[in-house]
Amino acid sequence: MNSTSTVLFDSNTTLAFFGIAIFGVIGNVVVILVLTRGKASSHKIYLVSMAAIDIIITLHMGILANFGPMKNPTACKVHYYTASLELLVSMWMRVAITIERYLVVKFPFKTRQWFSPEKAKITIGTIVAGLVLVNLLSAWAFQGDGTRNVCSETIDGELYLAGSLLLAILYAIVPLFIIFTFNTLNVIHLVKSHRKKKAMTSKHSRANDQLVHITIMTVTSVAVYAILTTPVAIILIMKTAYLVYGMPFNSDLATFYDLATLAVIINHNINFVVYILSGKVFREEFKKLVCCQKAT
Repeated sequence: MNSTSTVLFDSNTTLAFFGIAIFGVIGNVVVILVLTRGKASSHKIYLVSMAAIDIIITLHMGILANFGPMKNPTACKVHYYTASLELLVSMWMRVAITIERYLVVKFPFKTRQWFSPEKAKITIGTIVAGLVLVNLLSAWAFQGDGTRNVCSETIDGELYLAGSLLLAILYAIVPLFIIFTFNTLNVIHLVKSHRKKKAMTSKHSRANDQLVHITIMTVTSVAVYAILTTPVAIILIMKTAYLVYGMPFNSDLATFYDLATLAVIINHNINFVVYILSGKVFREEFKKLVCCQKAT
């Protein structure tokens, strides 16, 4: 029987974590303030929801999980369930906006018919409700306690294997495949759109420019998210493979695990930086927010 701790940081990295967390929470709050100004749209609903869930992940997995007492087995199970649910919701939000951007770029004249803030909210609600139910298996499979003030999961049994396999599929294999596939298609369509720009009228050209700028920002942010998620996705897949073949989880991977964990924390706290660097429309709206100007 093996066990592994779910604590994310040791005392040597506590200060660094707090710096990342404070910057990330403030940045995500600013993202929400910027995107809730002006006219609502489906992509804004997705981006605001992503920022909100990232704030929750930072506060829960970082501050509460690492610095709050976790001695009760039931509390550990609840923590494990909510933490995995938050990560799954965050991942599938990215899947949803990636597919939405593909359809918007592929069928620009169907945008108003197919996409609206209300439909985006329904999609998000459906994702959350589905994951709440599916993730119950992972929580049921979790076995552990908090004898060392952190939740230690017991890596043993067929039930744990089923939970690990489900998490690997839902958090790593399927969503990352969808994201990388559709992001590649989005880039291809953006290149084609740029080539067609010269043949457009000025009115259509301005509309196309805004669509392109928004898509570039979302494609970039989702790509960064997927890249930073890949290390922990590899660990999940490897851990599941070890369980399938009855091998003990290799403790030599501790350094890789620490780096993967750091990547996860950074991942949920850099939305603002990515949007500023890649989003022309976001930068303009942020300047208006700072200068107390009316949003467009």
